[in-house]
Amino acid sequence: MEKKDKLNVLLYLLKFYQSKQINELFKIILGIFNKYFVEKIQKLINTYPKEYKNNDGSFYWSGSRRFPKILDFNFSNDICKMYLKSSLIIFLKIFRIDYNEKYINNFDLNNYKFNEIQIMDSNNNLLDEIFDALKKVRDDLLKKMNFIPLMPEYYDKDNEKDHHLQFVHSFSILRANNYNIENYKIYQTKIISGKIIPALSSTTSSIVGYACLQLCSMILNSENKYFRCANINLANNFYDSWFPPKP
Repeated sequence: MEKKDKLNVLLYLLKFYQSKQINELFKIILGIFNKYFVEKIQKLINTYPKEYKNNDGSFYWSGSRRFPKILDFNFSNDICKMYLKSSLIIFLKIFRIDYNEKYINNFDLNNYKFNEIQIMDSNNNLLDEIFDALKKVRDDLLKKMNFIPLMPEYYDKDNEKDHHLQFVHSFSILRANNYNIENYKIYQTKIISGKIIPALSSTTSSIVGYACLQLCSMILNSENKYFRCANINLANNFYDSWFPPKP
């Protein structure tokens, strides 16, 4: 998300912190859906229409590139419902509020102007609203009113009661549906998500190692001739370095 989007989310979270109105959380959840599966896809389609051609005359949407489609939030769709429910449960756990099935059973999309959700829209007075909300929270804390100690959520693929896995699965399936990609089962998502963490760790370690070598070169020599560009491919065990080109 851009900084403005994060500030908008912060504002709605502050509003929920004060009001405890579930609809504030639904606005965030639907706003995120709108941002990633509607707005971003629409922007991509506007930039690269279906018949867009590259400079060499070939079609941009060819080969492995799949032309995307915008998704509609359909509450009767199991994946949309899983996304809504898992997101809500995770937010409620952060605020130490017990989940009640009536929140989902009473959900009515007609109560929300889906394409006009303000969470991701520009707001010239956004910072002022955030500061006002923070002041109200501070005043409540001083009065010891509505105080809720927040708890961070850490991803755990093996505890389905936390609904972390359901959130990751639904979010990934929704993105796959944007590009008409075959859907995985939830147990496959569990297996894949379990393998990503060590893969990221090993890649990150390699990049950090290269960066530290460059840092040592800068400290010891401070001359550009000692610097290198690097390219690595852990899958093929390929490592290469070369002198950086002139700017």
